[in-house]
Amino acid sequence: MLTGRVKSCRNNQALGRKDTSGRAHFHKRPRAPSADPSTAFASSLQRFIASESDMGAKILVLCSPTSPELNVLQQLPPGSEVVGVGRSLAELALSESQLADVDILAISGVGANAAKKADVQEVWPMLKGLKWIYSSSAGLENLLFPELIESPVLLTNAKGVYSNSLAEYALTACNWFAKDLPRLQRAKAARNWDPYEVEELRGKTMGVVGYGDIGQSCARLARAFKMHVVGLRRRAELSEKEKREGLVDAMYTPNQLTELMSRSDYVVMSTPYTPQTEKLVNAAATAQKTNAVFITKYKTAEG
Repeated sequence: MLTGRVKSCRNNQALGRKDTSGRAHFHKRPRAPSADPSTAFASSLQRFIASESDMGAKILVLCSPTSPELNVLQQLPPGSEVVGVGRSLAELALSESQLADVDILAISGVGANAAKKADVQEVWPMLKGLKWIYSSSAGLENLLFPELIESPVLLTNAKGVYSNSLAEYALTACNWFAKDLPRLQRAKAARNWDPYEVEELRGKTMGVVGYGDIGQSCARLARAFKMHVVGLRRRAELSEKEKREGLVDAMYTPNQLTELMSRSDYVVMSTPYTPQTEKLVNAAATAQKTNAVFITKYKTAEG
């Protein structure tokens, strides 16, 4: 339930937040395709190198040398050179001149293989010729630091890469409660096959807080389950394309959050993590509904 007894289902591994502070030199090109991160990693590098340089590029990759997506580096354009792979200066074992010649810093890896902000900050002062940072994450709030924000270095993320998988996760979470899957697991363990009543998603309402790329993917899958969809974003007006697609029954603005909450049976939180969205869904909002499910793609804020 929402309020103090909220049913909460969250994905702490995949982030879909794509905004930065006003001062960051953040660009949305080249946009990664809706594919797996490895494919996006390679295709984004290919397109950037093709558009920015005729001579290839020197690339430094920050992630564990055992990270599985590194095999995509074999797909890079001719003339491109990966000068090192690692998460620290000690692991990279490169000279000052080698680091100064780096054109592209690619930040990749998942979980234990991922590079962290501290790893980027360690190498940052040595990257004198850096032109571009590519992050294979959709969210950037855990990467930004003052020197990067104030620099002219191009920064791109993996927008769109995780939208389909997160939408599938959101609908799985809806079914987790609708079909009472924990009960099914307990019954399986007890070898008890007695039938029990379940709830349909058909006819229920999904509220999407943050109707961006991830939110729209959630709406499309929800419609496939014959659910109603209401959304929330800064702009309530629908584009002509959105009207033709007909995914949402209503669009709200942030000051109408309580209306969306009161109307929804399932609420998906898919906003970027910014000062404006932190604690957006608070106790006052969740108090509007006492029997709904709240789904978030990252850790919920305290309070």
